[in-house]
Amino acid sequence: LVVEMNAEEATNLSAALHAAVGLIKK
Repeated sequence: LVVEMNAEEATNLSAALHAAVGLIKK
């Protein structure tokens, strides 16, 4: 899977992913 995105989108996606993982592991 190759996804092209700009830095802002990557940052937002990363932040959302970390937040989701935090909730799951809570």
